[in-house]
Amino acid sequence: MILATLPGVSYLSLPITTDVPLIVCWSIMLYAWVMLVRRQSLGYAILLGVAIGFGLLAKQAMLYVFLCIGVHAAVSKEARDALRGGRGILAAAIALLLFAPNVVWNAEHGFPTVRHTETNIGWQYPYIHPLRLVEYVIVQFAVFGPILMTVLLRTIWRELPKPSDPRKVLLLSFSLPEAFSSFRHYCPARTAIGRRPPIPPPRFSSPRSCSSSTGRLCSEFLSLCILPSR
Repeated sequence: MILATLPGVSYLSLPITTDVPLIVCWSIMLYAWVMLVRRQSLGYAILLGVAIGFGLLAKQAMLYVFLCIGVHAAVSKEARDALRGGRGILAAAIALLLFAPNVVWNAEHGFPTVRHTETNIGWQYPYIHPLRLVEYVIVQFAVFGPILMTVLLRTIWRELPKPSDPRKVLLLSFSLPEAFSSFRHYCPARTAIGRRPPIPPPRFSSPRSCSSSTGRLCSEFLSLCILPSR
């Protein structure tokens, strides 16, 4: 219900885009990761790899899950333990195996995806765009909703100095890396639209991709409500 009430989701319920399968795969991935951390089961490692692999085929923004998992593992002993015993290697191998056809196709055609991203970034003078930074902050509140965004900012303020809740550590591990990474896109002259989870990126001059990033962040909020800390 929280997801359905978000401004970006309600506005973008009609268009058919790759955001839909990406959000589904991201939600399954998040569930599999939480359960893998809790139970350290090979079954959840397989599910994690499958969700990441199909998510990569839907949209390559799924690559950022590796960054998020890495951050979580860096700050959580339970997350590091979940990756041991071959579970992390198994999940990564399955994901890369499913994503391999896309890599092969790109290699055969001169990596058009990479060239397209490079064109969209467009490093040109001037390199600093403070007004876009202001736009970015406003969009977060407009798309994600002022209430939930305020809750997220409060969680960041309270948990960063002294983490106390494993669930909130999980939330921030899958949110902050993308938020910080998005800031650097206010330096390029141009920015691509809709390729970064889970916080709505600064490229949202068009609302098309708001549902993708918003849905992923919402799924992380829901994990705090649905899944117990132990």
